[in-house]
Amino acid sequence: SNIESVILKKPIIASPNPFQETSSIILSSELQHGTLIIFDLFGREVQRMQNLTGNTITVHRNNLSSGMYYFRLNDGLTVIGSGTISVN
Repeated sequence: SNIESVILKKPIIASPNPFQETSSIILSSELQHGTLIIFDLFGREVQRMQNLTGNTITVHRNNLSSGMYYFRLNDGLTVIGSGTISVN
């Protein structure tokens, strides 16, 4: 089936948060085939990072305007966590 399994593991930490240029998303477990998707407050995808491995992801501001964003982190088809980040 195409239904994603949801397994929320230990907390995901984004630091610094809020941030100006870069923020690190720190995980308690290692990603094998990770995807980080960042959404604006309207639910529109504004940034996607794929093929992530390890337990730390560096998020670059790129074209993100100041404000709050939601993120979702998948490893393969499994959603392993979500949260919010703020850009100054």
